[in-house]
Amino acid sequence: MHIYNSNHYSSTIKQIINDCLHSAKENPFAIHYIIVDDPKYYEEIFLKCTDTLFNIELMTLSSFYQKLLQIYHQDFRKKTDIQNDKIYISRSIRKHQTMNDDLSFSGVEYTIEERIKGNQTEGFRYIPLTAQAKKIVDKTIHLYPEGEYLFMRNGKPLFADSFNRYLKNKVCAPLNIPYRSSHQIRFTVATMLYEAGVPLNQLSTMLGHSDTRTTFHYIRQQTSKKETYDIMKNVLDVNR
Repeated sequence: MHIYNSNHYSSTIKQIINDCLHSAKENPFAIHYIIVDDPKYYEEIFLKCTDTLFNIELMTLSSFYQKLLQIYHQDFRKKTDIQNDKIYISRSIRKHQTMNDDLSFSGVEYTIEERIKGNQTEGFRYIPLTAQAKKIVDKTIHLYPEGEYLFMRNGKPLFADSFNRYLKNKVCAPLNIPYRSSHQIRFTVATMLYEAGVPLNQLSTMLGHSDTRTTFHYIRQQTSKKETYDIMKNVLDVNR
């Protein structure tokens, strides 16, 4: 881990910034953390080199430790959450870990709570189910009719980590296709809906975001540069 001091901004730091921006561009689904003494100062420096810091977070060392210790959430659905071709988001699973005195971490513990992470007003919401999604839900309920939750295995709720391992090892690997986690798929769907014309504020509501700036972090470029240039030419060509 490197910690940078704003009093020592130099060509070395400039190179580190350029390397970080390159890495962030090459790995758009990863969040890149840089530990600095003055995040505001370095944010100004970064923004001289790029238009956006969509997947870069500048933070102090203490903020970074808080990030490590934060409680992770995952939306969790019961069968009763599915009504009238909609799925209601009304609870989350919380993943707990404690840092020990020797800086190691305790084992992971999970609790399911009738609460949503972040903004409570925006977090409680519903998402419409497409016809294909409804078929998958109906099949899941048919396979496990006694389960309280929608996705269960061996009598217990199925966590995202288990789902992603299965997706990677049992689906993507045999088919020889690139693996994308469930959260990365969330990014892809957000981008597809945005480029299809779904207004940003409505997309934010569907994702459970209280601020559209958060939603912008999810948007990844899908339209090719040529298509963008053609749109610009059509809009700006005053000689037509």
